[in-house]
Amino acid sequence: MSLGGKMKAKKILSVLIALIMAFGLTACDLSKLAGKNSRDSKVEATEETEETEAAEETDETEETEATEETESTEATETSDETRATEETKKTRETKANTAGLSDDLFAFQIVANGKVFILPCKVADFAELGLYLDEDEKDEIIESNYYTYTSVSNEEYDRISISLYNMGKTDLTFEECTVYDITLSKTSAENIEMSFVKGITYGFTTEQIREIYGEPSDEYVSDDGKYIYLTYEEEGEGYYNNEIEFNFSDNELYEIHLAVEPE
Repeated sequence: MSLGGKMKAKKILSVLIALIMAFGLTACDLSKLAGKNSRDSKVEATEETEETEAAEETDETEETEATEETESTEATETSDETRATEETKKTRETKANTAGLSDDLFAFQIVANGKVFILPCKVADFAELGLYLDEDEKDEIIESNYYTYTSVSNEEYDRISISLYNMGKTDLTFEECTVYDITLSKTSAENIEMSFVKGITYGFTTEQIREIYGEPSDEYVSDDGKYIYLTYEEEGEGYYNNEIEFNFSDNELYEIHLAVEPE
């Protein structure tokens, strides 16, 4: 081989070596870059995983708190309903006593819309409930030792039946007479709340009345069993007896009648 050929061969060899080294460096850089990208990807993936787990834990915590709040609210509502039921029952049972009523069946005391009536009483006593005689009856006359049945009513058409007695020696007007007999009925006085001794009120059953006052002096039952009247009597000093009658429809108290012996 000539000297020129040798020189040419060396140049070619130098070029090849340079190219090989260049390719080696490039490959190394690519490898490093790939490694860096892989690490960055892993870091990002880890961060995303941690964020996802944190979000899931937050959601679970919120759901748990919401569930606990719901259960707490339901428990509170149930407790409130139970207390309300117990308080209503307690109020019904003790209403008469808190109003200052006697436990004596024949004390002839009754509560109507919070006012205590004690027989005998005056027509004017009903004015506190807005109950009055009809205008055309106020000046009507009842002769001595006579009585009559009438009623007092209000603007809401509630009506309470009463009996007026004139036990005096001279004639008296209706307003001047004394009430010895009263009938309160749920059907004719819907807006008047009634309670009797021992907390008795509308809706009581015959069994409850018997439990409180024992067996009645007299009992009436309609042929179909729908209506039941229980009468409790106390012997009076004169011709009349003191009497209390509880009237039931479908075994629910809807009317009570009190009659005290005129003096």
